Amino acid sequence: GPGIYPKIELTGRKATDAPGTLGQSGGHVTVVSGTHSALDWGGYSACAISLNSVTRGGIWCSGQYTGSMTGLGWNTRLYNFRTE
Repeated sequence: GPGIYPKIELTGRKATDAPGTLGQSGGHVTVVSGTHSALDWGGYSACAISLNSVTRGGIWCSGQYTGSMTGLGWNTRLYNFRTE
């Protein structure tokens, strides 16, 4: 709907979670919230697992969201999180 703004969220599951479910009751973390609506979204995001010995266990991702403090338009966020 018009009140839903493209934002970046993440969630995950462990191998021990029941098939077809996400851990922690399907909880998620908001990385960044969008500020205006868009007709097309969600097509430009990706993640990669870090394999070097320093950052092993980290996952790097990028994604697009709408708006910023200075104006409308698409923005890109690069973020990293670690698995347990």
